[in-house]
Amino acid sequence: MPARKPVSAPNGCFIGRGMAFRAASKRLRGTIIVIWVEGQSEPWIALTDLDPSGAGRRGARFGYG
Repeated sequence: MPARKPVSAPNGCFIGRGMAFRAASKRLRGTIIVIWVEGQSEPWIALTDLDPSGAGRRGARFGYG
């Protein structure tokens, strides 16, 4: 599933485990953070090695998650 799919409109947020990149040689597993801020044409997508609960706490500092 594309990373932006769980967030379909502005003011949405998703934090969860996933895999980045389709090509087998480039695949990375980690926590995917998707935040779509009102006024932006597309969501912001980040991949981190943080546990989803840790990433969620950091996202909450910015009003998301």
